[in-house]
Amino acid sequence: MPLNFHFVADSGAAQGTSGFAQCDARFGNIRLGACPMWYLAYTFYPSANITAGGDLALSPNYSFSIGSPYNLYSVLLHESGHALGLGHSSVSGSVMPSTVKGGYTGLTADDDDGIQAIYEARQPGAYDARASNDTPGRRRRRSSRR
Repeated sequence: MPLNFHFVADSGAAQGTSGFAQCDARFGNIRLGACPMWYLAYTFYPSANITAGGDLALSPNYSFSIGSPYNLYSVLLHESGHALGLGHSSVSGSVMPSTVKGGYTGLTADDDDGIQAIYEARQPGAYDARASNDTPGRRRRRSSRR
């Protein structure tokens, strides 16, 4: 199944509003918001049953900035992995450890393999009309990363 990202209009309906879990015209499949909590962020795994599936919330109780222990890019990269279905990884350097540790500069082979195990390798499609999708060929597939 191809995986593409693009912005869609959102009605602002509250998280958990009843309706279709995916492709509901009122809101996007992955929404970003804020919610006071004692941890940095929380993300719902993708779901065919709840409209909050894939939604990501950051805690406003923390200061997020580039280069800080709570690096905004790194936290969002990690939580986006959960929004797409990745679990935590024990592979050194992966952006999916159980605790975000410092700044990440991008995905590792472990992260890429995990996404491809769920969604298959990305193939060129209509969204690639102007540029390639930059997906490197992968060596092997894992059966599951959830």
